[in-house]
Amino acid sequence: MTKKCMECGAEVSRLRRERCRVCYLRLLAELKERGEHQARAMVAPDQRALSKTEPGPGGCLLFTGTLDKDGYGRVGEQGYGMRMAHRVVYEAQVGPIPADMELDHLCRVRRCVNVAHLELVTRRENSLRSESFAAKNARKTHCIRGHEFSPENTYVKPNGHRQCRQCGRDASVRYFAGMGRARDRRARQRKQGDQP
Repeated sequence: MTKKCMECGAEVSRLRRERCRVCYLRLLAELKERGEHQARAMVAPDQRALSKTEPGPGGCLLFTGTLDKDGYGRVGEQGYGMRMAHRVVYEAQVGPIPADMELDHLCRVRRCVNVAHLELVTRRENSLRSESFAAKNARKTHCIRGHEFSPENTYVKPNGHRQCRQCGRDASVRYFAGMGRARDRRARQRKQGDQP
């Protein structure tokens, strides 16, 4: 869809102040000469992030601007591109975030930028507090058959997975009992095959 420039009448796809690019740049130069043009004031990213918030349940300060695919607020910062809103606000109000630490939302609301709801934790701690499969399995205290994951009853595999020793013993007994039954069955079949 093309639009017409109000000054020269050229048909272009995008207008700036109802003018084509050439006419807009000419207008901009004239305004600068007269001292009427003011550059847009740069607002600090944390202030821009806080201006896009609304109160939420439980004291949350919900970010209403752009959200990423995971539900975290994103705010533009000159020279950095888009950054996570809760990190920008935390750094401005509390201080820098160490490289080996992450921010954990204690309220579990990803778009919350309230610094009282954010805590510095390690990546491991943040992962274990989440609702991922690994975190859910790490919180389990008993195996699927009800045996407790105590130090005496837990085998930790080389890949870090836990295995119940009692379930392993029970499986071994079932396996070898089956082997015995199979051996007995084969012996009976041989015996029956020998008889005419």
